[in-house]
Amino acid sequence: MSESLHAFLDEIVTADELRRNEDELTELLATGRITPHVAATFDLDDVAAALRHVADGRAVGKVVLDVTDRARSGSTPAAASP
Repeated sequence: MSESLHAFLDEIVTADELRRNEDELTELLATGRITPHVAATFDLDDVAAALRHVADGRAVGKVVLDVTDRARSGSTPAAASP
């Protein structure tokens, strides 16, 4: 985290509150009560296309790079949204 962002957050949120928020978010994710919206998934070899997708403003949600061996081997290509 950048120093300026860290200093800004220190002024509006205490370290204990940040920790509690992180713990709560981790719990919600772990239990499946919330799930991130994945806009697109790209194979690691397609990192340039993933960056273009974000830079073009087409990502509404998370853009995921698939770094598993399966993706690199080409046996099951990851699908990217247009």
